[in-house]
Amino acid sequence: MDAVEGRAGARVRQAWCDATGLRRLAEVLYAVRPVAVEFVARQVQVPASELGFCDWTGRTVEYHRAQIWEHLGVRECSVADAEKLTAYLAEHVAHKERRSEQVRVELLARCRAESIEPPTSGRCDRIVGAALRAAEESLTVLISSRLPVESVERIVALVVDADQDDAGPAGGGTEGEDAPPVLAKVKEAPGNVSLETMLTEIDKLLAVRAIGLPRDLFIDVAPKVVAGWRARAAVESPSRLRTHPVPLRVTLLAPCCTSGNA
Repeated sequence: MDAVEGRAGARVRQAWCDATGLRRLAEVLYAVRPVAVEFVARQVQVPASELGFCDWTGRTVEYHRAQIWEHLGVRECSVADAEKLTAYLAEHVAHKERRSEQVRVELLARCRAESIEPPTSGRCDRIVGAALRAAEESLTVLISSRLPVESVERIVALVVDADQDDAGPAGGGTEGEDAPPVLAKVKEAPGNVSLETMLTEIDKLLAVRAIGLPRDLFIDVAPKVVAGWRARAAVESPSRLRTHPVPLRVTLLAPCCTSGNA
């Protein structure tokens, strides 16, 4: 009976991998449809009910797994593979897509294309996280390198000047209340149309133009990535923004200081 169960289980695993691409074998038991089980059972001439007695853990399933991967030309994800996958995602995916769930989809697609067994869920999370961090670091270095020194100094001053507001007359001040006037202007939403808001927007436009950002600063950056930076800068206090490295700090604040935001 063990041989019969093993034959049925192994054939179902192989059929599932052939039909769906690279899925982790542990998912087979819960994902294979009954009609598929019955079809495979007829092919190997065993009752379909025997699949329920198949051992999905231990040495038998590992032996079947090795046979199936060899048949499909699939290899386990090594440390070198993980590093290459991270570099690929950082260069080709995470520069334009900042949502981790979508980067994960691209990771699994890349595994299929490279005939690599998909990593475990935890390892996928680590690869995706590393790719997102590497892409953000390279993007922020790129953006900050395009800025004139004077513009970088003016952007940095937006949050550096908040130190004075943090201290206040009695050395007090709390996070959320430390925004200097210029930073508060560029982060503030326009509001309803009125004479007052029009004058406020004019002041904001003058403040933005004084920073002197290049018009093509974000020319090759995906709009949704720029929008994400703007949204992040809008919700972070100056105290928090000051903790970031200068390239990241100016990259987050730069979208708030463009004429299109005024």
